[in-house]
Order: sequence, then structure tokens, then C-alpha cells
Amino acid sequence: MESKKSKVSLPALSKVRFEPYAEGRSLQLFHIGSYDDEAPKLKQLHDEYMEHDLTFNGPHHEIYLSDPRKTAPAEQDHPPPTRQELMTG
Repeated sequence: MESKKSKVSLPALSKVRFEPYAEGRSLQLFHIGSYDDEAPKLKQLHDEYMEHDLTFNGPHHEIYLSDPRKTAPAEQDHPPPTRQELMTG
């Protein structure tokens, strides 16, 4: 990976590692909103596992499209980005 100088201090950057994720078939959800509203959505996802007699295989993981430390809760309730927005940043 190419290294670039950052204008901010990133003391934990040396701890970042890239690992492959072989998920296979999986259930996913796209949550928009506050963390307070996340638990019921995860319960629905877990209920889907049980309803279809599926098992958990590997750790739960999340991908954030914004930085929750810098995004006001009101701004987290927006429609998902389009493919073009994700690709152009």
C-alpha cells in the first residue's frame, strides 16, 4: 500500500492490517440512523437466521460510510449513497 503524509496525527495507523474476508453466503442490512435504532434491526437479522435454519459463521462486522465521531446524529438519517457517490467520494 502506498503511504502518504497526513496533515493529522494517526498514532494507531501502524496497527492497521488488511485481511481477506471469505464470507460466503451472508445476510446483510444497511442501517441508516442512530445507534439507538440499530439493536432492533440486528434482532430482525438474527430472526432471519433462525427462520431459515442458518448458523453464524465468523464474526459480526460493520462497515461505516461516514465517521460517527464527526457526523451529527441528524445528518446520519440520510438516504444511502449511490454507486457513483461511493466511487467518486
